[in-house]
Amino acid sequence: MKILNCAISIAAIACAGCTSCETGTQSAQCAAAPARASAADAATGLDKRLEGTFWTPTFLKDQGNAKCPAASDDGWGPVFIAFGADGKVNGMSGVNFFGGSCKISGDGAAKFSQMISTRRMGPFIDYEGKFLSALSQTDRMSLSGGELVFFKGTDAIVKFRQIENPKKK
Repeated sequence: MKILNCAISIAAIACAGCTSCETGTQSAQCAAAPARASAADAATGLDKRLEGTFWTPTFLKDQGNAKCPAASDDGWGPVFIAFGADGKVNGMSGVNFFGGSCKISGDGAAKFSQMISTRRMGPFIDYEGKFLSALSQTDRMSLSGGELVFFKGTDAIVKFRQIENPKKK
């Protein structure tokens, strides 16, 4: 039964597609040509620069009408991703908490593991599917000017701004 539930969850995430938690719409700025990985990413070790940081999405490609929970939505909290030591990641994807790992190379190439998550249902499940799908599609990251961007090929698929630890609130 657990295997079947896992398979169904994975299929739902894989079939899901991604705009902003802050605005709910894709801005022209976000739709513009994607940013490139900076030389600083390779020189400073992007993985080390991200360690201990928390990020909330400002843009999710192909989000459509999927509503992202606001920080004030009781019981749900903000969507975020946290980067820990040794490549560990965790966060809130809309309805559920998730965790896994991410390997980031010196040139910004990135690969997320399959994420594990809690199994609650809720009003933001469509957004969650699109957010987790974007993580699985990410093949490169860039950190520049306080903005973290995940790419699939040359397309920016998720953009983030840094936040304080939302779990402490």
